[in-house]
Amino acid sequence: NTPVPEHLKNKYSLVLDSGTLEHVFDYKTAVKNCMEMVKPGGHFIGISPANNLMGHGFYQLSPELFYSVFSTTNGFNVIKMVIAASNEKGEIKNWYEVANPDVIKSRLHLVNNFPVYILFIAKKTAEVEIFKNIPFQSDYVTTWNVHEVVHNNAPANESGLKVAYRKYTPMFLKNLLYTLRKGLTKKTIETPDLGKIDPEHFKKMDI
Repeated sequence: NTPVPEHLKNKYSLVLDSGTLEHVFDYKTAVKNCMEMVKPGGHFIGISPANNLMGHGFYQLSPELFYSVFSTTNGFNVIKMVIAASNEKGEIKNWYEVANPDVIKSRLHLVNNFPVYILFIAKKTAEVEIFKNIPFQSDYVTTWNVHEVVHNNAPANESGLKVAYRKYTPMFLKNLLYTLRKGLTKKTIETPDLGKIDPEHFKKMDI
C-alpha cells in the first residue's frame, strides 16, 4: 500500500504477481510498485482473478484494466493476455487469447458459470513517469473524442464524411443503424467453460 523504496526500482528483469494485487486495497500504488521494479527490457507477469471469485480478494479484475495500465503511455507493451476457466473439478482445459478493447473498439463482455483467471505478460519498453496520464476506459475515450469533434470542432482523425455523419445524423437514426450493424455482424459461439463468447474477443488457443 506504500511506494516501493528507491533501491528496488528498475532492478529486476522479471516481476511476477501470482495472485497478490487483488488483495491490496491501494491497487494503484501496488501495481505501480510492480511496474517500477521492472528494469527496461524486463517483463511483468500477472495472474489475477476475474469472474465468479467474489470474496477471494478486494477486487475481481478485467483485461481492460491491464491493457490500459500496461500501455505504451506507461512504458509497457502487453505481449500476450489469456484467460482460462476452471470447471467444477478445478480443472482448466481451454485457454483463450484476449483481444485489446482499444484495438477492436468494443467492450469485452463475459458472463459464465465458472471461476475465470487472467494471465498476461508485458514488456517494459521505456522508463517513463507511470500514471502521469491517468488511464481511462477505451470506449469512453472514444466517446469523449467524438464529442470534441462534433461539438467543439476539435481536429478529427477521421474522414470528412465520417465527421459529417457524426455531426448531422439524428441520434435515433444513429441508434437504429448501430443496432442493425451489431445484429448483422456480431457472432457468438457456445463454449463449455466460458459460455457464449464473441470469438473476436476471446480466441481459443491451440496448446
